[in-house]
Amino acid sequence: MSQFGRLEHLIVQQPDGRIYTRIADPWMASHTDAYGYSHRSDSLALVPLLPAERNPLMTAALPDRDGILRARWRTNPTRADRRRGFLRTIRKGEIRTGRVAATPRFGVFVDLDDDLGRAMGFINIPELSWTHIDAITDVVHVGQEIRFEVLAVDLEREQVALSLKATQEDPWRRYFTAHRAGEIVPGTVTRLVPFGAFVRIEPGIEGLVHLTELSACDVCAPEEVVREGDDVLVLLVEVDFARRRICLSMRQAIGASSRDPAATGFGSTPYGTVDSCGAAGDMAGGDSVPA
Repeated sequence: MSQFGRLEHLIVQQPDGRIYTRIADPWMASHTDAYGYSHRSDSLALVPLLPAERNPLMTAALPDRDGILRARWRTNPTRADRRRGFLRTIRKGEIRTGRVAATPRFGVFVDLDDDLGRAMGFINIPELSWTHIDAITDVVHVGQEIRFEVLAVDLEREQVALSLKATQEDPWRRYFTAHRAGEIVPGTVTRLVPFGAFVRIEPGIEGLVHLTELSACDVCAPEEVVREGDDVLVLLVEVDFARRRICLSMRQAIGASSRDPAATGFGSTPYGTVDSCGAAGDMAGGDSVPA
């Protein structure tokens, strides 16, 4: 940075069409004698170093009749100029609409404005939905018009980060407006891991039942108590809203329901819970998993 102000490009076009450029500060460029350019017929212009700050200046032209390729000063904005101007109108946090242009495996490209140079925004896969998705096409398809929130605008790179899920209701916020730690709720076992079982208590919301919380009896593996797809009752032990983590307990749900069956709303024996060591009942009530 110069003591006189921001550094910029000084561009000089001489009458014969030759163009010279050098780094300058605005004060020195306004005193062209400092550079030895004193011809009134010279054309001068200052161009910001950052592309995002540049205004329309010049455009390439076909060779003249004498065979020399010369640049021409212009004032009419190009498509790229219109696109950059449009991007300057976008603000972080805005809700806008656009049309899905492409769905590669790593995200979604969105046409922000087809009439102004096809400015593109991008939605990363985690910003598509609050819930797990198997394929992008499960959420959007090419040509679909969607609403999104602007996450960030990078004028220099002409990149706009978007979010589709930011315009949707957060299932965690909705669910935990109605439920609190200490409640017994129904859920479905989604997967088993060596240290416990994950249970879905709401679409998009899963919590862990640790191995020690599966049963009042000693359990070496979750398969001794539950299987994937089992419907169970769990107690909400701890909810970490910021980290999106939930600790659940089948053992405590059994104990609470045995003391107060009416608290669960499912009768004296909760479905999908272990009512005796080494036996697991499911909702159908007929099968069991051997210990």
